[in-house]
Amino acid sequence: MTLFALGLNHTTAPLPVRERVVFHVGRLYDALGELTRGRQVAEAAILSTCNRTELYLSAEQAQEAAAWLAQSHQLQPEELRPYLYLHPY
Repeated sequence: MTLFALGLNHTTAPLPVRERVVFHVGRLYDALGELTRGRQVAEAAILSTCNRTELYLSAEQAQEAAAWLAQSHQLQPEELRPYLYLHPY
């Protein structure tokens, strides 16, 4: 497994996109369960502020998490892909 940081921020995405990818506090617990259930993501943490949304995850690959991030906010993966960054550690 590899540790990844996957997300978008004020330098990679315009405000209308960032506003669509916010995780509100009441949704975080359920979102973490969705992200790790039945996917190739072993562990995860979500950081969501007004300037960025980031997923920190332990996984073999991050593509499935990127697709989940888009779908969980009613976006197509292609709509979100240009604004995402991925940093393996």
